[in-house]
Amino acid sequence: MTIPVSIIVFILGLIVSLVGYIWGSLSRQIAKIEKEIDELNLDKFKEYEPVTMQQIKELFDARFNEFRLELYRSGVLKAKSSSNKKNE
Repeated sequence: MTIPVSIIVFILGLIVSLVGYIWGSLSRQIAKIEKEIDELNLDKFKEYEPVTMQQIKELFDARFNEFRLELYRSGVLKAKSSSNKKNE
């Protein structure tokens, strides 16, 4: 019975060390990000207007349309012809 218990203790030790390692690395990354945020000079951003959701949508739509036009020009996408549509 001592061999299975020792295997279980070994596996639990590996799990605990893995969790400790992950916890330590994540806490160091969080501390690094907090330090970078604290060093930011937010006063220079106060003079700008906040971005609205409509502006973000327009930006994404414009970029998508540019990408779609590039696909049409390269021949990857083909324009749908209206002659294939059935009149109802």
